Amino acid sequence: MLLQKWKPMLGQKNIIEYRDVDYETAKKEVARYFQMKGGAYASDASTDLLDYELVCKIMDDLEKEGKMETVE
Repeated sequence: MLLQKWKPMLGQKNIIEYRDVDYETAKKEVARYFQMKGGAYASDASTDLLDYELVCKIMDDLEKEGKMETVE
């Protein structure tokens, strides 16, 4: 799986950096992202980390494990 990260560049187009990571590593990155932000939308994490569907899947897994709570 590929982990993407947007790098905004002044006066230039955004650059996307890709890293090949396994699911568990991606899950840790997503969990860390939400801990760091103190709450965010899946779309925020997908902009900074992974594709939207994968972020949603990881969020569902983290919620099932009791490591994340969805707030509406």
